[in-house]
Amino acid sequence: MRILLLIIACLAAHGLCAADLPDDAAKAVAAYDKKKLDSDAKVLADIAKEKEALAKNMQKVLEEETKAHHSDAVRRINGYLEDAERKSTADLPEEAAECIGSFEKKKRDIEAKADGEIAKQKESLVKVLRKAFDRETKAGHTDVAAALKQTLEVHGDKAPAAGETPIAAATPGKNPPWPEFLKSLKVISIGGWEDTKPTAITIGDYTKPCPYGLNVVAMVEGKRVIEKTCHSEPEYQALFDEFEKLPNGAYLVATIRQDTGCIPFSTKGQKVLRACGAKQGLDGAEKLSAYVLIGAKGMTSAQAIERIQPGRIEYPFPAAAKK
Repeated sequence: MRILLLIIACLAAHGLCAADLPDDAAKAVAAYDKKKLDSDAKVLADIAKEKEALAKNMQKVLEEETKAHHSDAVRRINGYLEDAERKSTADLPEEAAECIGSFEKKKRDIEAKADGEIAKQKESLVKVLRKAFDRETKAGHTDVAAALKQTLEVHGDKAPAAGETPIAAATPGKNPPWPEFLKSLKVISIGGWEDTKPTAITIGDYTKPCPYGLNVVAMVEGKRVIEKTCHSEPEYQALFDEFEKLPNGAYLVATIRQDTGCIPFSTKGQKVLRACGAKQGLDGAEKLSAYVLIGAKGMTSAQAIERIQPGRIEYPFPAAAKK
């Protein structure tokens, strides 16, 4: 009964009534909405379990640091726990940062799996609604067809006018699953001066040309929120300040063109790289090294992709270079 009331309330919020829809469409909407509610509840429960595990792991790390009399590490861990949303993992002890990175990965995996399953359910629902829309339109049932059209729009699909090509539903406001994000990437880094090939970060249809210095693109909810080139300490400070405001899980791609722009490398720049899974970063790097980092805020070095070497780096890496 509770599910039925929620479905009716959802339809009413969009000016719809279940009675306006033919039986096959109404049943499909009810089935989809129930699965969506069940999925959302399961995601919340699964993430809550992971949070409990994280809390236990962080408490264990805190106890170990306390026994070892590492007062600064204890202070930083407590500061993070008090305000995790606004704190970076860059200054945390490695074991604590790895715990958080592992939690963030599991959280992303849980959400990505649920999103994938719901996307399939929505695709099935849209097929049923489109079939009903076409049938009712041909039958001249304009009121029912109008209700079906509105229902399609509620579920992210536009019912076409006669002769129109269907328009696909918009991508939800989330970063794509990590494997899909990696498939969409092309990154070129050049360390030496003799190579004149353009350096760029390409994500799908978007390309950021990369001038001299450290080039960074960060994504949150499928949108680019940082697009910067850093070549001086004030620019690295600005990058760090913006990065600190990003939520854990924000994707980040970094690459070098010719030089780091700051020798020795900026402490603030290094913190940004480390917070996204860099094991080495650019601190102490040889002059004119090529460098690529593909990570996310809160990732561990085992999860991120990082490479530094003389000359040139291109991602995806050549097959021979992966061995």
